Amino acid sequence: CLSGGSHTNAKNPVINPHKPGHTSGGSSSGVGAIVGSGEIDLGIGGDQGGSIRIPSCWSGCVGMKPTHGLVPYTGVMPIEITLDHAGPITTNVSDNALVLEVIAGPDGLDPRQYIQEGSYGDYKSKIDEGVKGMKIGILKEGFNRAESEKVVDETVQKAIKHFESLGAEVKEVSVPDHMLAGVIFMAICVEGFYSTSIVGNGAGTGYRGFYQNSLIKAQSRWK
Repeated sequence: CLSGGSHTNAKNPVINPHKPGHTSGGSSSGVGAIVGSGEIDLGIGGDQGGSIRIPSCWSGCVGMKPTHGLVPYTGVMPIEITLDHAGPITTNVSDNALVLEVIAGPDGLDPRQYIQEGSYGDYKSKIDEGVKGMKIGILKEGFNRAESEKVVDETVQKAIKHFESLGAEVKEVSVPDHMLAGVIFMAICVEGFYSTSIVGNGAGTGYRGFYQNSLIKAQSRWK
């Protein structure tokens, strides 16, 4: 919880399925590791600052952080209502699109959802359309950082070239404030987590959605 690693779990660290002794990534570490190991075909993760994407990347599977509100967050342990996302972790892209088709759309219980009918749905059929004409922005400030690993930067750049070869329109964009993203995120995340999960027992204050009593009861024990 609240970690990109896999060492904060209740029992023991979650080990990378492909490289024992190394982290599986987090914080949806268990799902990423067990899908990445091939034990199961799919799972659902929660993401506020990378918790679907990191374990998927590190454990060798496909993770999707959907647009905010596309997938209901009802019944999932919250961190902060504007950061909370739930999404699929699968062994391949096709299955990921299929799971997203199943779980996307309003459930009538989650106030995070403000999407309209018809604005979601047929994702799997889009895969065969390819990426020709798709516009992909590459964040300049995401590379050659002090903490970057050269092999990771090079691998991503190779993937970018591959998308270009398939017809995607790739353009570098610069967001200087990205260098402050970690500080900004932590201010929102920590304050929101305290208000929602500690003070509000997982429901927050003035919450307009579904109150899951079992979740509230479980989180109230943290105090």
